[in-house]
Amino acid sequence: MNSTQQPVLKTESKTIDGMSFECTVFPAMYGLKIKGRLLKLVGPALGSLVQGLKTTKGGSILDANFDMSVIGPAIATITDHFDDPKVVQLIQDVFSSTRVDGQPMSEPVMNIKFAGNYTILYKAIIFVVETNRFFGKGSIGDLIAGANIPTKPTTSGTN
Repeated sequence: MNSTQQPVLKTESKTIDGMSFECTVFPAMYGLKIKGRLLKLVGPALGSLVQGLKTTKGGSILDANFDMSVIGPAIATITDHFDDPKVVQLIQDVFSSTRVDGQPMSEPVMNIKFAGNYTILYKAIIFVVETNRFFGKGSIGDLIAGANIPTKPTTSGTN
């Protein structure tokens, strides 16, 4: 590569429920902004979910038991913000470097492709997050997955 050529950003492809997605990774500084906005949205819910984990001493989070009573409040924490225009803009920004079936993921395309099928929309968001390594390989996700979270001693029903 000579000094006038710009490096090419990596693009990954994936078929999700019959739709073909292509996502080009974000430039670093833009990606950090998107990641920060995602964390503001899901961070409080992640906190309560992590508190619902119960690991054995020295165990990995991946092998933990999960307190199912925290799932409802965690989901409510996230969905409380779905009607916020900032969330809609965040979703559009998340898809700013993504194509579905060869088309840029503009609002009109999303309105048609995902009408009545939000599950694919959520899976596509996860694909973009994975492609950009926001919480996966080599990121916070690895740190969390390998973390040893000690459990608090439990008391039995007898005193």
